[in-house]
Amino acid sequence: MNFANVRHRLHTIVPPILFIVVAIIAWEIVVRALDIRPIFLPAPSFVIEEAIGTRSKLLSETLATFNEAIAGFAISIVTAVLVAVMFIYSQFLRRGLLPLFILIESTPQVAFAPLLLVWFGYGFLPKMFVALLVCFFPIVVDTTAGLNAVEPELLDLSRILQASNLKILLKIRLPNSIPYFFNGLKTASALSVVGALVAEFVATDSGLGLLLLGAQLRFDMAMIIICIFILGLIGIGLYTVTLLAERVAMPWRRQR
Repeated sequence: MNFANVRHRLHTIVPPILFIVVAIIAWEIVVRALDIRPIFLPAPSFVIEEAIGTRSKLLSETLATFNEAIAGFAISIVTAVLVAVMFIYSQFLRRGLLPLFILIESTPQVAFAPLLLVWFGYGFLPKMFVALLVCFFPIVVDTTAGLNAVEPELLDLSRILQASNLKILLKIRLPNSIPYFFNGLKTASALSVVGALVAEFVATDSGLGLLLLGAQLRFDMAMIIICIFILGLIGIGLYTVTLLAERVAMPWRRQR
């Protein structure tokens, strides 16, 4: 790595870190100077103390939410890609399922949580399914667009060369859809946390949603801030992993 790359990375990383540090210091000073009660706005030092004191509870509930989000995210990837491929090769399925998908997407996914709760009870499954629903549609829409965005001349040439549909899919359509696929993936990576949290608000027996609801009832602003911070970290983590996977899958974009 040459000096220019190091300097570019520093210019990218240092400003946001510096801004966050300054904002936290200013937050601490303002709270102490104005003597704001923790019930309204706790100081960062108070938030850190509560996070340390409840670290075991935070860890277990964070793992519950993370598992729900990552499971829904992973399953949505597989199902969305399969559905996108079926849409490409089956006009019947596309015409039959597309109106249903539009109806489901137009409906707030939280509305399905009570139905899933009746079917699966309290626990992991209903919350995972809500996360899956939220993630599914961005991936299937972008992947379908990528599979379709192939130059007609290239498809005609493949057919002239008597390439099978499977070869056209593997050699032309899927490689062409990779940028579109990752665009949907980046959107879904953040939405997976939202889906899991929303489901926890409705069918809560564990997770950060449970902590948030309890903190709201107790007017525990410190715990609310801690949960928001952790949810942000989970979302950033999933988004970062998606970006890294995109760089591995498309090295030419990384070099550019």
